[in-house]
Amino acid sequence: MLGRAPAGCRPTVFGNAIVTKGSGGMAAIGESTLTRLQIFALLALAVVCGAATLHEAFVAPEASFLTSGNGAQWIGYPFVATSDAVPVVRDNIPAYSFTKTFEVAAVPDRVMLSARGLASIDLSINGATVLWDPPLESWREIVEVDVGSKLHVGTNEVRARVRNATGPALLQLALRGDDVDVETDTSWQVSSPGIPVATATRANDTQLFFDTFIMPQPRDAFAKHGVYLAAMFLLFAGFSKLAQSRLAGANLKSLPLFVLGSVTCYWLAVFVVKISNLPVMMGFDIPAHLAYFDHLLEFRTLPDPVEGWASYHPPLFYLLTSAVVLATDVARDSAAGQVVYRLVSFASGLAIVWCTHFFARRYFRKDPIKTSLATAFAGLLPMNLYVSAYVSNESLLAAWLSVAMLFACTALMSARTTVLHFFAIGAALGLGITTKFSGLALVPVIAAIVAAKIWMLEGDDRRAASRRSITAFAAVITTTALVGGWFYLRNYVEYGEWVIWNINLPGATTWWEYPGFHTSSYYLSFGESFRHPFFAGFHSFWDGIYSTLWGDGLLAGMVQATTRHPYWNYEYMVMGYWTAIPLSLSVVVGVGALLVRAFRDEDMQVRITASFVVLIILVLLFSVFIVTFRVPYYAQAKAFYILGATLPLSIAAATGLSLIDDALKASRAAYLRVPLHGLVGMAAGVIVVSFLG
Repeated sequence: MLGRAPAGCRPTVFGNAIVTKGSGGMAAIGESTLTRLQIFALLALAVVCGAATLHEAFVAPEASFLTSGNGAQWIGYPFVATSDAVPVVRDNIPAYSFTKTFEVAAVPDRVMLSARGLASIDLSINGATVLWDPPLESWREIVEVDVGSKLHVGTNEVRARVRNATGPALLQLALRGDDVDVETDTSWQVSSPGIPVATATRANDTQLFFDTFIMPQPRDAFAKHGVYLAAMFLLFAGFSKLAQSRLAGANLKSLPLFVLGSVTCYWLAVFVVKISNLPVMMGFDIPAHLAYFDHLLEFRTLPDPVEGWASYHPPLFYLLTSAVVLATDVARDSAAGQVVYRLVSFASGLAIVWCTHFFARRYFRKDPIKTSLATAFAGLLPMNLYVSAYVSNESLLAAWLSVAMLFACTALMSARTTVLHFFAIGAALGLGITTKFSGLALVPVIAAIVAAKIWMLEGDDRRAASRRSITAFAAVITTTALVGGWFYLRNYVEYGEWVIWNINLPGATTWWEYPGFHTSSYYLSFGESFRHPFFAGFHSFWDGIYSTLWGDGLLAGMVQATTRHPYWNYEYMVMGYWTAIPLSLSVVVGVGALLVRAFRDEDMQVRITASFVVLIILVLLFSVFIVTFRVPYYAQAKAFYILGATLPLSIAAATGLSLIDDALKASRAAYLRVPLHGLVGMAAGVIVVSFLG
């Protein structure tokens, strides 16, 4: 119960929840107050995200985001896009010399040089060093110096030496004055020890990787398999027509369990037929993961963060997998080893599907259609399938986050939360941050929204509700810290950093990946996923997300297309990027519908749970987006970095599909429901064949 109803108000029952509703739409707080708080929270989130983005783009010296500055082009050495990491010795960062000769007819009185380099720069005119004062504090600062006295009649030369340890050396320079107008462009020459002199090229972070053209192309795949797709469409369209007349009553009620069982059987089939045959060495960062296991199995201690590429990770995934390896005593390269090393990842991926099912069952008030849609979406989402097929801590992290969300949903949809809710949520989040530190992003979000629900909806005594709200927030955070905080405390005590990453590890050598910088084009472009889906993340942020959401767009982390494994059907997968368009649109529509429901639904518990679902999606997506400014590498824009969003994305997809279907059903275009169902069924069929065919 929410407390005693105020006089004149009538309790209204929605499923298992009871909210107090009267002429003013009152719950524990007024409906208008709740709406104002939601608007304030939404605006606050937008302001924080906007401010963070502007800071990274225009202020932060650690972010390699190029801006127009003095209006000249940014130029660099004409490297070819590569998927290899580029090692750099910190004490011997290579210098790139940019040179340009130009003619001066008469000695000018004043010529202003404005320049900056990514990341450090030395300048000279006709061999004379150009000095400036005060020293630069950031690569973003533009050097502005009058160099008119350094020029002479005839041929002059401007030279810039640029060094960069975290990306390519880039230059932006302009000389402007009386009869002098020189800017960086493709007429400049670039040289560096050990590589040939070359003509500079304009800085471009949307250049495609050559191997994308080696992979199957959508046009060819549709020409080859189009008839089978047409058959799938007709099959599911016909099934839809039949189901509309037959699926009712007891059959409809049992549909969610049937879908959950079918999806589970599909996952088991993929595991037996395909995943169990995958060599252990196939997977993202797999040599580093295996080195972590080797250290645990040999020394029975956690590795030093600087010891390997993945040794900075929290240990839970590695401890669980190592325990299974010890218990079974299998050789890594044996057939049994291929199964054992993947058990934790696979079970975690399937757990995400089951958590989604029970979350949807609770949130949708046991609506069989929406629950079934959410379950099927989570079970057939390619991102979840392929990540769970490899040895990776991503699936286990997402599983713990899904468990935390399920417990949070139980708390949000219950009439009154209990201490058990707080401890269960905190324990799941604690296990999550002991798996991977990216789970830290959701800890305050989930704790805050559970606390907000208590404050807004539980009881009419505002002071008591405030105390319980603060207690709930503290209980979730404290439990999380007790379960998972020890690892971060160890980092701080031993290494002086709470969170350690492999991009800031101490040592003589660092590294970077292409392109090593970003421009606005990278964030404002999209579409390469439909032309050349594999490695589409080289082209733009959104292509990186889309290509790894609806398929194994980075080929299990293999740096070359020729080293990919043969166990997926890549011709069907490449068509899946097109057939997934209706599903993608349903997610967008669903997020919008959930946002509307968060403001307008009569059931206050549904309102706050809808807010929770949207918030999780936005926070996780933004967490990946903002990191790309400081880690401007092609592989950073991966959808499975937000694999924990599978559950809320599934809720959004089910909401969107149901909304579209209901809108068609109520309109004169009801006949379009059949082709809609055919398209959705065809998309599902393409995914099934991609991983099992």
